[in-house]
Amino acid sequence: KALNRKDFLMIYADTIKSSSVSWAPVPFFRQKIAGHLGLAKLLQMTGADVLHLYTYWDERDRMVMEIQGPRPYRADASAEELLALLYGPLQGLVAKRLPQWTHIHSYQELKYDYPLPPPSAL
Repeated sequence: KALNRKDFLMIYADTIKSSSVSWAPVPFFRQKIAGHLGLAKLLQMTGADVLHLYTYWDERDRMVMEIQGPRPYRADASAEELLALLYGPLQGLVAKRLPQWTHIHSYQELKYDYPLPPPSAL
């Protein structure tokens, strides 16, 4: 409904458990993460603009919100290409601020892991 009214729609495109919804693997550093196929389908159906929004702590311990975009894409792009567009920019942001990145294996058990290499290894 929001898109039909040309309203703003914000979607939190976190990675997912592969058993919870339809997904496709997306390259992320040296591993693959599960990307929402529903997001790719939404872009294919609507042609909506994609703006990336990030939050992080700066050098003076201030919370920063950064909005990037819009990012161009082809309406006939495959779901995998669209997922790379959606998730790809996150890798560069994480590489710049590795100490702020936490990969959570299980939200229920809160098992944390820090699997990423240092920036010098990228």
